[in-house]
Amino acid sequence: MSSVVRKPQINAYPFEGEHVISLMVRHHQYSGIRRWDNATNPISSDYKTVVPHYVLRPLYRDVYDAFSPSIDYETFLGRHTLYQYYAPFLPATLLKQSGDKPLFVNNINRVKYAAHWRHCSECVKEDMDTIGETYYHIEHQLAGMSYCVKHQTPLFIACDRCHDSGRYLNSIGLPHGSNCPKCDMGYDNLDGYMDDDIDWVLRTSARLLKHEFPNLNLQRLQRAYRDYIGLDTFTNVSSRKDTLIIAEAQRALDNYFAPELYERLLILDGYQGNRKFRELFVSYLAYKDKFTLPICHLLMIRMLFGEIENIPNLMS
Repeated sequence: MSSVVRKPQINAYPFEGEHVISLMVRHHQYSGIRRWDNATNPISSDYKTVVPHYVLRPLYRDVYDAFSPSIDYETFLGRHTLYQYYAPFLPATLLKQSGDKPLFVNNINRVKYAAHWRHCSECVKEDMDTIGETYYHIEHQLAGMSYCVKHQTPLFIACDRCHDSGRYLNSIGLPHGSNCPKCDMGYDNLDGYMDDDIDWVLRTSARLLKHEFPNLNLQRLQRAYRDYIGLDTFTNVSSRKDTLIIAEAQRALDNYFAPELYERLLILDGYQGNRKFRELFVSYLAYKDKFTLPICHLLMIRMLFGEIENIPNLMS
């Protein structure tokens, strides 16, 4: 009797920029197996939370192992997950995490649409014309992303009238233009307030996903914050002078952006201004060796430096 253990096979090939979970949805469709759990469990036991925003999770590694690609795991993550978007803001200890345990940023649900699957109707048309299938693009799943950078059109989210679990892709299925294939009602689009700062945040998020800033990391970024603001210490707020500098920087951040920006990007839950949003505390962003929301770091970068390229010593 043979002792060779056969790997489960995936019945799909990942398209360019396709999210891992979108690939698994297509695998389920091709398998001929009715139930999602029966189709996916042979490949990974980590199949229950079918949302886009995880940084790492066992499912990603299991799909990589089953697919047996000719690329290394980190390259696979960069092409088919949101890992590269989050990586510059990971503390050094988390950069070493293997993916055997789920990793996601706390309070990610405070960013608009972060847990919703989104698609662009123009990308759907192009995908049908070029490959004959549709799929979910990782760029559209970025936290706060509400329009397609390529086509400059609002993204759509699934029909909540037809799907009890509107955030779970195994319930939603693959994207269909701008109308629900079940009820033919129009999908909700994410059109809304837009200004130069929101446009910059979304475009820069897409650039992070493409790994355009390989030298950017949390330690370098936090030091740049402290140097620019003029703090004396590199470890913690330790003097009355530091406290006053932090308070002045906080006032600047609180009043730098239009109020509509916060409404557009974040779920505020009725708070007044951004001072009650811990992730937007200057002291938290500049000192805490914590994994926090990338979008908050982007707002800090926008206020202090204008562009990521303007961060001092980024290229050294």
